[in-house]
Amino acid sequence: MRSILVIGLLLISLGAARGQQADLRAEVNKNTVEEGELLRYTLTIENGEERNLTPPAFRDFQVISSSRSSQMSVQIVNGRQEIKKTLKITYLLRPSGMGDKVIEAAELQSNNGTLRTQPIRIKVVKSGTLPKRKAPGGADVGGFPKKDIFLRASLSKKEAYRGEQLLLSYTLYFRSGISNYEMPASQLNGFWSKEVEIKKPEVKTQNINGVNYRTAVVRKLILFPQKSGELLIDPARMTVDVQYSFFDTRRIKLASNAVKLKVKDLPPGAPPEFNGAVGNFKIESTLSSEEAAVNEPLTLRLKISGTGNIQLIDLPEPQLPDDFEVYDPKINEYISTRGDVLSGTKSYEYLLVPRQRGTYKLDSLLFAWFDPATGQYKTAHTRSYEIRVSGEANKSAGGKNAVSGLSKEDIELLDQDIRYIHTETKLKRSGLSYFASTRYYVLMLAPVLLFFLLLLIRRQKMKAAGSAEMNRQKKAARKALKKLDGLAKKELNDKDYFEAIPNILWDYLGERIRLDRSEQTQEGIRRKFESLGADIARAEELESLLDNCRAAVYAPSQAGLSRSEMLERAKQWIHRFEKELQA
Repeated sequence: MRSILVIGLLLISLGAARGQQADLRAEVNKNTVEEGELLRYTLTIENGEERNLTPPAFRDFQVISSSRSSQMSVQIVNGRQEIKKTLKITYLLRPSGMGDKVIEAAELQSNNGTLRTQPIRIKVVKSGTLPKRKAPGGADVGGFPKKDIFLRASLSKKEAYRGEQLLLSYTLYFRSGISNYEMPASQLNGFWSKEVEIKKPEVKTQNINGVNYRTAVVRKLILFPQKSGELLIDPARMTVDVQYSFFDTRRIKLASNAVKLKVKDLPPGAPPEFNGAVGNFKIESTLSSEEAAVNEPLTLRLKISGTGNIQLIDLPEPQLPDDFEVYDPKINEYISTRGDVLSGTKSYEYLLVPRQRGTYKLDSLLFAWFDPATGQYKTAHTRSYEIRVSGEANKSAGGKNAVSGLSKEDIELLDQDIRYIHTETKLKRSGLSYFASTRYYVLMLAPVLLFFLLLLIRRQKMKAAGSAEMNRQKKAARKALKKLDGLAKKELNDKDYFEAIPNILWDYLGERIRLDRSEQTQEGIRRKFESLGADIARAEELESLLDNCRAAVYAPSQAGLSRSEMLERAKQWIHRFEKELQA
């Protein structure tokens, strides 16, 4: 019964895998090679069969060898089990002659039709033309290859109206690990800008001419051009720390491309009420009441909302009757850059105080703006109000609370705040002198006693911290050995396995001898070991071990050691290093 159930679940899973969409991708490890240099071309098939694949003819290349690797993963999506099958076929190619070469498209017949890759162009140059990379521990033979990392600036539009909203994005393209970077900076002459917060850059993958790059948008700015004509955004410059290998982290300087923008002036025929608003807006108003007594305050609120240069515009001022006293407005502003668009609201709150009875009319306000989406001017208006004021004006000219031009609330506040000046002052002599009193000596000795108390507390904390540090160092080796033993039990591919061993060793050295990130170089390790009195041979053994791990990741044929042998070497090195530290 159990066997039947297992077979049924397997058939359901295989059915789910067949129902998924197939995908075919092609990539190369480089687009420019020297004459005689080998090129790696990889085809990746997801949820498809190799028997339905038609690889490129490779007319301009000689196929040296090919290899295959497959992987299957199971995940649960919305309560449904999905199986993803991935097959990678890697060809080792040698170009025939120099010049521009092309790897033709590959085809795959699948359940969703015929899939084709894009042709990939390869440039073959004379041997010795390309700059060589710096090998760990070797001489510096040039900077980091610019093709492996670059910065690109892009605008959401190439042509816009003056005052129209645009988005400027800076995208970093890279193929090696990034440990740190500075925000790209550039001069933005002729623009008003607003920063878009990026809490954590999202890393994506993009294929450019057959080469996979990881991309991350590292900065976004919302721009509003303030003048017409052709504006130029100068190249932005930034500094990036690139981790080329375990022992080679380089700081390089990047510059983006310059960006040009054609800015059109606003068309003629603007309404008289237009004051420079560009975008899409609406205006509204509210009045606290249309009935009031003399000297009873009213509140008039005007609010504009929408998307565009809302921070650069002002609302029209209301035209009020002469018998109304008006105070300076309270301005509230809410701005959002959600969705990479500047939007929000701006409100003006006026306090109105009628001084005479009667019926008064507040005319509607007209607001105008230019809509770049339609290329036209638009207008909107608020409603009008009729205010009825009852009661009689206060004719009194005297009294504490009769202050002209102030409301009841203002007068009450003044009554609380104003204090009369006393013209007669009586002084009396104190009977005792503060100097040489008991309180005087207590306060003089208190700082000294407090100093010794804080010194005692600090010593106790340092002693406790030293004990904690010693315990942490003693546990570092046991913790590292436990992690190494755990690797053998995990089902990891070779790349993840051989990358995990160096990471465990770095964590161990960080806890055991306080090895900082900046010291994780050949020279840094040797200096640290010498300061501890450790044998320099231990440093050389560590370098050799890390080199073998790196070779197993990037050049498996040159590694020479199996997974178990590499793991045992790492454990033995920790034991030898611990003995030297405890000697």
